[in-house]
Amino acid sequence: MSVKKLPHFEGCIACGQKNPLGLKITFFFDEEKKMVFADVIFEKHFIGYDNIIHGGIITTALDESMAWANIEVTLRMALTKTIKVNFLKPVKANIKYRVESYVKQVDENKSLTYACLKDQEGEIYAESEGEFILMSEQRSEKMKKGLTY
Repeated sequence: MSVKKLPHFEGCIACGQKNPLGLKITFFFDEEKKMVFADVIFEKHFIGYDNIIHGGIITTALDESMAWANIEVTLRMALTKTIKVNFLKPVKANIKYRVESYVKQVDENKSLTYACLKDQEGEIYAESEGEFILMSEQRSEKMKKGLTY
């Protein structure tokens, strides 16, 4: 299995390692499966009610994973156009989950991408599908200069 650690934007709410309020997710890319994945533990300050993680935070993790799948597969930066999330089970604080994503379809300037959040046994807690707008190669290269490796 050929896996590489992905870079991040330092201030990003999802992947930024220097954002004190962020999720600080470290993503990886499995080059054989063409899949992005990361382990994530949602801290208690991300709860909405009764130790259940807020749906917007879960959506953020899924969305970020899908964006990185697009970056790795298309080599272009991607912006979310639409996202649909199905919340299947309550996600709790301080438990390790895994987020996974892959690109289902690519057209000239857009893609359809899937992501899911699962527990360590592989049971899916949330899944999403998103349509992404792929940025031009020139704009993508400019944005990639802001990445930290």
